[in-house]
Amino acid sequence: MGLGAGLQAGYEYVTVLMRDAVGVAELIGDDSGDHSLQSVGTSVNQSLALLKRCRDNAASKSNPVKEVLGFFEQLDVKRGEIDGVARYLRAVALNIFIETSRSDISDDNFSVIAGEIKTLSEDMIHISKNIHELTVASKNRFESMFTQISGGIVEITGLADRAERSAGNSIEKTEELMRYSFGLVDDAERMSRGIFKEVEKIVVGVQLHDSMRQRIEHIISGLGEVDRLCSPGAPVTDGGHAEEVATAHALIALQRAQIEQLIADVGAVYGQSRVAMEGIVDDISQLTHYLTSMGDPAKARESGRERREDPFALLSADLSNIRSLEGRGADLETRLGEIYQKAFEAVSTLSSFTDDLHNMSRESHNKALNTIIAANHLGTEGRSLSVLAKEMKSLSNQAEESIAGVEQVIASVVATIQGVELETIFEAGSDGTSADGGRPLDTIVSMTLNLYEQIKGRTEGLLGVSTKLITTFAKAREALAFLPTLVETLTLQMERLDEAGGLLAPWVDETVAARIPEHCMEGRYTMETERSVHMACMAGDGKGSSTPSDGVELFGDQGDAEAAADDDFGENIELF
Repeated sequence: MGLGAGLQAGYEYVTVLMRDAVGVAELIGDDSGDHSLQSVGTSVNQSLALLKRCRDNAASKSNPVKEVLGFFEQLDVKRGEIDGVARYLRAVALNIFIETSRSDISDDNFSVIAGEIKTLSEDMIHISKNIHELTVASKNRFESMFTQISGGIVEITGLADRAERSAGNSIEKTEELMRYSFGLVDDAERMSRGIFKEVEKIVVGVQLHDSMRQRIEHIISGLGEVDRLCSPGAPVTDGGHAEEVATAHALIALQRAQIEQLIADVGAVYGQSRVAMEGIVDDISQLTHYLTSMGDPAKARESGRERREDPFALLSADLSNIRSLEGRGADLETRLGEIYQKAFEAVSTLSSFTDDLHNMSRESHNKALNTIIAANHLGTEGRSLSVLAKEMKSLSNQAEESIAGVEQVIASVVATIQGVELETIFEAGSDGTSADGGRPLDTIVSMTLNLYEQIKGRTEGLLGVSTKLITTFAKAREALAFLPTLVETLTLQMERLDEAGGLLAPWVDETVAARIPEHCMEGRYTMETERSVHMACMAGDGKGSSTPSDGVELFGDQGDAEAAADDDFGENIELF
C-alpha cells in the first residue's frame, strides 16, 4: 500500500515544518529593538496590571455599599417603629377628644391639647412617610447602582481576564500573549510535536492492518478444521462422533473469540487513527494559517477570512479592548464616587428629619406631662384622661428610642462612608499612555504590524509543506477507510459462528474431552493477542471449552508450545 513510505515522508515534512516554525518563534522571542513582542508585551502588561488594580479597588469599595444597603433596610425598620408610635399617639389623641366631650370642664381643659397631640402625631406620620420614601428611594437607587457596579466589576474582571489570556505578557502569560495576539507562532514547535504523536497513533493502525491477514488466516484454518470434523466422510474415532463434535464446538468457540477480539482491535484502532488524522489535518491547517496567512486587518476583510484566522487583527482588537477597558475602569471609579456622594446626601437629609422628630417627641412628652397634671386636678372625673396622658408619655418615650435607633443607623452609614478612601487609578479621556510614561496602545498596534512583515518573510514555503502533509495523511486515512466495513463483515461471521455453535451445542457430550489440532495450538500463534485469546477461551467460557487440566487434549508436545511462546517473533508480534 505504500503507507510506510508515505508516513516516512510525513515525518520529513513535519521536521521541515518544525524547523521553519522554530525559526519564526526565535524571531518573535527576540527582545531587542522596538519591534519585539517583548516590548509590546511590556506596555500591554502595564495596562493589564492597572485594570487589575481598578478591579480590586472597585471590589473592595463595593463591599461597604452592601453594608450601606443593609443599614437602609434597618433604617426602614426603625422608621416603621416611629410610624407605629405616631399612629398610636394619634389614636390616643382621638380618645382624649372622646373623653373631653363627656363634660364641659374636660372639654375646656383638654380639647386644645388633644388637637395639638393629634397634629403632632400626624406630623410625625408625615415625616415618617418622608423618611420611608427617602429610604426606599435611596435603597432602590443604591441597589441599582450597586448592581451596575457589581456588573461592572464582573464585566471588567471577565474582560480583563480574557484580555490577559489573549494579550498578557506577565511571566506566565508571555506565551499566551503570542498565542492569542500574534497567531500562536511560538507554539509551532509544540504543535509539530503533537503531529509526531498523532503519526505514532496512525503507525499503530498500520501495524494492525499488517497483522490482520495473518490473524484471519489462523481463523480460517481453525474453521477449516471444523469443516473437516463435521464432514460426512470424517473418520470415526474410538469414542465415536462425540469427540469430533466436542472438538468442533470448542474450535467454533475459539474462532468466535478470536473474531470478537479482532473486531474490538479494529474498532479501537480505526477510531484512534481517524481522530489522529483529523487532529493532524486540523493542526497543520491551523499552523499554516498562523504562519502564512497573517495578513493585515484590511486584507483580512477583503479576503473574507474569518476574524479568528487573522491574528494581527485579533491583536489590534485586543489592544483596543484593553484601551476601552481603561475607560470602563474610569467610569467605574466615577460611579463609585457618585454612590458614596449620594449616600452622604441621603443621610444628611435623614438627619434633618430626625431633628424634627426629636422636637415633636419632646413636645408630645411635655404635653403628656401637662395633661397628667391637669387630669389629676379633676380627681375621679379626670382618671381616664390621666391614663391616656400616661400612655401618651410612654409613646413619646418609645418614639425617642426609635428615633435614637434611626440616628444610630445613620451614624453607621456615615462611619462606613467616611471609612472609604476612593482611589483614582484611571483618568477619563487619557490617551492610553501607560502609567510609567510608556507608549500609547495605538502606537503598539502599528509596531506589531511591522513585526508581521518580518514574520511573513520567514514563513515562505510553509504552505507547500503543510499541503504535502495534509495530502499524505489524507491518503493514509483513505487506506484505512475499509476498516468499518471489515467490522461489519466480521460481526456477521461471528453471528454465523454463534448459529453454528448453537446447532452443535445439544450434541456436545461434556464428559468427552475436545482435542485441539496442533496447528490451532496456543504456542503456534505468532501474535500475543491471539495467544491471550486462546488461553482465555481454553480457561473455560461456558461454551464447551475447558482448560487442559480439565480434559482438553492438545496434539503435539506441550514443551514445543512453551518454547514457541518464548520465541522472538520480531516484527510479527502484534502489540495490542
